[in-house]
Amino acid sequence: MKKWFINYKQYMLTLFTAWSFFSGCQILFENFGKPNGLDQKYPLFLLTISLILIYLLPMIFVIRYLVKHFKISKSLINLSWLLGVTASIYFSEIGHTIVGLFWLKVVNPSDVFLSNWGAAVSAPFAEEFGKGLVVLLVLLITKEVDLKSALVSGLIVGLSFQIVEDCVYTFRDMFIEKLDGFVGIIERVVQAGGTHWAFSILFAIGMVSLIFKNTGMSKKQGVFWLSMSILEHFIFNTPFNGGIGSKSANITVFLLCLNFCLALAAFKTVNMIETNKTG
Repeated sequence: MKKWFINYKQYMLTLFTAWSFFSGCQILFENFGKPNGLDQKYPLFLLTISLILIYLLPMIFVIRYLVKHFKISKSLINLSWLLGVTASIYFSEIGHTIVGLFWLKVVNPSDVFLSNWGAAVSAPFAEEFGKGLVVLLVLLITKEVDLKSALVSGLIVGLSFQIVEDCVYTFRDMFIEKLDGFVGIIERVVQAGGTHWAFSILFAIGMVSLIFKNTGMSKKQGVFWLSMSILEHFIFNTPFNGGIGSKSANITVFLLCLNFCLALAAFKTVNMIETNKTG
């Protein structure tokens, strides 16, 4: 059995990845293919989500710099984008279902608790592990299992997830809540500098250092980075953070700065490890 698994593991990995890709595509259709009788709003929706370019274009320049700096392969970059906008959504949905069943069937908290804290106790686990699984698949398929590849893939997968989530919330605002959608997307664009892509970087390098050997990072450091990813996401989703347009805007700004600085610290850590390897 072990020999069979070794011989066919790459095929199984490819099949699992293909399944997650097409399952993600199905979820995208379910989110964007049902306009609730408001088909005429699609042009306005596309115009509204074009504001995402405000943060996407600068991030593309950052990614290009990291790709050149760390000499990352095109296959890893392309696969990270492809699975980031599809498979990460699929795995996140599964994660939310599992976490939701745990809280509802095992813990069974009050409706007030779920209303106030539901996002905080669900999203950090469901979404970070979902995005982390995508990064792991990318690294295994491309056979580039190291911290620098994890960092870049984590950035792309997190950014891809962030783009899809922004589009989904804007779609719901416009087609279900029947709002104009501009206020919501502007708030999300303003907060884009320190959310999903930052969380994913921390989780990715922590995950790789814990799963694989000889990465150059200790297991304690791996636990730290992975834990900080979940902790920062948890804090960001607590009711104490009402968003950039709320009375707790100062808290939001502080958390965005903290998330950005942690991502920068992760880059410097990985860069130092890679420099020591080559030096």
